[in-house]
Amino acid sequence: MRNILLFLLSLCLGCNNIEKSEIEKWVGRRIIFPEHIPSYSSDKDNEVVNKPQFTVVMYVDSVGCSSCKSNMVLWKALIEKHKNSFGDKFGYKLYFQSNDIKDMLEVNDFPFNVYLDSLGIIQKLNDFPTNDSFRCFLVDSLNRVVIVGNPINNPKIWMLYDKVLSSEMKKCSLLTQNKIITQVVVDKDVIRIDKLKKDVTSKVDVIVKNIGENPLVIYDVISTCGCTSIKWDKRNIKAKNETKLEISVTPNESGEFSKLIYIYCNTSTEYIYIRLLGDVE
Repeated sequence: MRNILLFLLSLCLGCNNIEKSEIEKWVGRRIIFPEHIPSYSSDKDNEVVNKPQFTVVMYVDSVGCSSCKSNMVLWKALIEKHKNSFGDKFGYKLYFQSNDIKDMLEVNDFPFNVYLDSLGIIQKLNDFPTNDSFRCFLVDSLNRVVIVGNPINNPKIWMLYDKVLSSEMKKCSLLTQNKIITQVVVDKDVIRIDKLKKDVTSKVDVIVKNIGENPLVIYDVISTCGCTSIKWDKRNIKAKNETKLEISVTPNESGEFSKLIYIYCNTSTEYIYIRLLGDVE
């Protein structure tokens, strides 16, 4: 599937060898999302609450003409189209560094939620390509990049988004229907780590308990930042048994520390999360 997508993306984007290498580097890579970024929506009913199966992610910096690079009229049409087709299974995260984005949203009657990232934090976390065409991604529920490219700037990419979303949504629906579900609890879902220090590793354990009647399968465990790593037993956990997550945290800056860890598993909600808190000296 990955090789087919890379081939189709190269055709759609008309890439040279350097751009092809850039795409290959990003497909399958995880996007790290910053926390505590202010958001804005002229229509509060459109705020994103649930974690969707697929999400379009775009970042627009403050260099040049933000309105030219973003084209909110077409983004509104794309989001409405996919929302109508896929409902809450489809999401979007649009990050803007420009300070004039609110006026742009009002002028274009754009009702959807956007993030006001004036410091460009998502760019610093991920080191996105310099080419604006490669600062837009379709990511899956594990935040892994499926498609690189802006569907607004390229009709062929728009068609590729449609094809991949339709195909993957059907696949997810079939997997969900046939999936064996269990129930899970953790011994602590909020963990305060004392005496955190910059560039020093602290460790904490979390017990995950399978309280259901079926085996527990942990597909993946990911963090919202690159300073946290997690080890866990990859074997299935029998009913009424438990397993341990070993979490290592190495903060890279001082101040307040607040991160999320998502545990993706065969529960009805598809994931559970743990919040890590602390103050870094």
